[in-house]
Parts: sequence; structure tokens; C-alpha cells
Amino acid sequence: MKKPGMRLIALLTALMMLGIVPAFAQAPAQSLDLLQGKTVQTDVTITLNPMVGNLIANLSGSQPDEAGMAMFNTVINAINKLKASFVANEGGASGTLGTDKGNLLDFQVNFDKETSANHITSSLLPGLALSVDPEMMKQVTAQSGMPNISPEELQQLVLPYATIMTETFTKAQASATSEEGSYEIAAFGTFTKKTEVDLTSHMLADLMEKLAAAYKNDTKLQALVKEASATAQSADLSEEVPQDPAASMEETAKSIKSVDNMPVLHITAYENAESYYFVGLTPDGQSEPMKIDLFLKGINAEASVPSRSEIKLALLSPGMVVPAEGEAVAPTDWALVEEQIRNSENLSGFQANLNITVENAAPVMNTIMDFNMLATGMNIGLNVDSKSDIATLESTNIISLNFMMPDMVKLAITTKPSDAEPVAPALDGAQTLVLKQEMSEEDSAALETALQQALPQLLEQLNVILPEEAPALLALLEGSAQTEEMPEPAPANP
Repeated sequence: MKKPGMRLIALLTALMMLGIVPAFAQAPAQSLDLLQGKTVQTDVTITLNPMVGNLIANLSGSQPDEAGMAMFNTVINAINKLKASFVANEGGASGTLGTDKGNLLDFQVNFDKETSANHITSSLLPGLALSVDPEMMKQVTAQSGMPNISPEELQQLVLPYATIMTETFTKAQASATSEEGSYEIAAFGTFTKKTEVDLTSHMLADLMEKLAAAYKNDTKLQALVKEASATAQSADLSEEVPQDPAASMEETAKSIKSVDNMPVLHITAYENAESYYFVGLTPDGQSEPMKIDLFLKGINAEASVPSRSEIKLALLSPGMVVPAEGEAVAPTDWALVEEQIRNSENLSGFQANLNITVENAAPVMNTIMDFNMLATGMNIGLNVDSKSDIATLESTNIISLNFMMPDMVKLAITTKPSDAEPVAPALDGAQTLVLKQEMSEEDSAALETALQQALPQLLEQLNVILPEEAPALLALLEGSAQTEEMPEPAPANP
């Protein structure tokens, strides 16, 4: 048999990680006691839009021939047929990657949440038992998110700063004008009260000074910020991490107050018994005008967990406005700006919309999030449709990425309780190989040798689970056939 190329080895390694990473990454997360001794089955599928091949070709600037497009379709078909399935509990996980016709590979993981000791075995690496360096695992776990605090603790942390902001804007209302009546706002409903207020630069500077003063006395938040900063620095997320947020805010406030007080944003607020609608406009004459729309419904301070809530945020800007020489910037026609951006007549401006709807009927919660942005003539979107039941550990999550086409990539993740226990890694007789940030040549050679040993069975299974696509895929990966001699690939999925 011809020695496999490194492209094939790289692809098979990526396939293994597609199945292993979600399961292995889940193990530390179980320290949150979400599983509470239960085992959960997770199924993952990825679906690519059949037109992705055309999009890639257009973006690359070169249109492939018929054989090239057929190969794109073959790869898309293969990916769409793959699925990963695994069971996991607090101690580990095991699962498979394959299609409805069979499995391409399997894997097994164990994990000790106290010591971070772990092992990974897989049919892709016969004779090897991988182990991620516990110290590296602890570092990765620490970098995986914000410091672990409860919702109650978070609420207590945020409350003093929320109070300062509320007091600041309450003070601003002294110069506000309010009136009651009937105000019909298209797409948002009828409101009974209207309030207008101007936010100024010195007002925001005062807010910064008060927030800085509160932070100086908040030892717990200081510790959390220090921890988060250290994590970001160790992960090389930033070259320079601010060491004193309070001093930074005070310096900014001082700089703002060193010049004349200026209007920053004119806010018109509408309200009724169940919802609020805010419109924020930068003052006329700004070189980069901005319009902000915010709609809140079901956000009631008296109800800690509303049964239904909605948040709609919209940002609109024409970009940099350059007037004719000797003329001032004209007032912005926002309807015209939106039309020009949607028609790709304005490539320097942008329009962004974020809509979130949450329905809570404990223990079941449904969340729909829709983000869309139009900029430089391109449409980018992200949609999340999530339903979860905390009591049963059942959930369905559909995540769609849209780029110049709907559902360019769709990720589906479902979970449900399982009576099956994860299969433990078979460590007897296996060579343990510790994965570190820098691998030795000897360890790298051991990995490549194991992959070479697994390839015959994997290639045989590839033909079993993807009979229509396997010949063309192998020819592509090995580079052993000319494009015109490729086997006829399967037609694209509708």
C-alpha cells in the first residue's frame, strides 16, 4: 500500500478531534455539578449549504471547472453525512464519529476533576494512551471563561455599579422633558409616556469618576479583575493588560472635563406598562453619526425571572461623513442611510441588529438569538435557537452562521440522559504519551507511527461509511489522480 500523505494524516487527526474535543472539553465543565452523577448523551452534526462551493469559488476570484465544482460538492456531501455521538459524566466520556452506515473511529476519555489527571484512547491511535499535561489542563480550564462565581454573587457585584448608573441617569432626568399621551411606534407598539434627555460629555465623566471610586473600595471585584487579567496575559490575548481600571477611568474623566461640555447623545424614551423603547441619536454635525434603537419587553424589576422577555438592539451609521469644502455636515436622513446600506450603495456604513427572545417556564427555557450585520456590501448573521430542560438534562441547540447566504453552516447539538456509562480507556499494554505545548521528536514520531498503523482500517471504514464519496475523497487527499480522472461524485444535497 502506498504510504499515506501528510494531508490524509492531518485530516484524520482533525476528524478524531472533531469527536474528542467536545467530549473532553466537557469534562472540566462538569465540576459545575450540572450532571450530578448522571450520564448524558450528546449528538453533534454539521450541515453545509450546498452553495458553499460556489461562495468559496467567488471569494477566491477564480471559478473552478466542472470537475472542481463536483469535488466541492463531494466534500460537502461527506461533511453533511458525518455525525459525532458521545456519552459523558463527571468521570469521563466515550463516543464515535461516523455516518448512518457505520463508525469511522471511536474514542474514550477519563478525567479526574480534582487532579486534572486524564487519558485519551482512540482507534485512530492504536497502542497509545494520550494524556494532556495536568498543569496545561488546569491552565486551559482557567482560561476557558470568567472566574467561577454564582449568579447571586454576580448580582451582588454588579448592584453597586448599577445603582451608580441609575442615580446618574435619574439626575440627568432633572433636565428631561416628559409628557403622557398615545405614541404609536411601528413594529414596537403603542406607548403612553415619552421622555427626552440629553447626555453630555461631562455627565459621562462624572459617571466614570463615581465608578472608579466604587471600584477602589471593591476588593472582591479587584481580585476578579486581577485574575481575569492574569489569564488573558498568560493566554497572550493582549500585549498589555491594564493594571488599574480605576486610574484609567479617572484619567479619561479628567481628559473629558479639560474641554468644554458637549452633547453626546440625545435619548428619546417611550414606555408603557410592559415595555420600553429608546432611540439614541448623536448630535447633528457629527462626522460619524450614529443611531441606536433599544427595545425591552418583559424586563421587570419586580419579577426576577420573567416568563417571556425580549431585547432588540439596532445600530445604524453611514460611516465617515465628509461635507463639501466650506460646508457643515448636514443633518442625517436615517431612512436614506438604511436604504443605501441595504442596496449596497453605501459601503462605508453599517447596520447591525441583535434580537433576543427568552421564554422561561421553569425548568424549561427557550432562547432565540438572531444577529445580523450589513457592512461593505456583505451580509453576516448568526442565529441560535436553544431549548433546554434543566430537570431532565435534555436540550436542543441549533446554531446557524449566515454569510452571503442563509444557513451557510448549521451546527446541531442535542443532549439527553443516558443509561449507558462511558467506555473507559484501555490502558493495559498502551504506551502513555503526555501532550505538552512543546512535543519531543520522539513523541511526535510515536504519534505518526500509530496513525500509520491505523490507516488501513480507517481507509476501509471510509469506503463503508461514505461509499459514494470515498473514492473521490481519497484521490483528492492522496493527490494520486488528475482532476479529469476523478470518479463521478454524488450530486449535491438539495
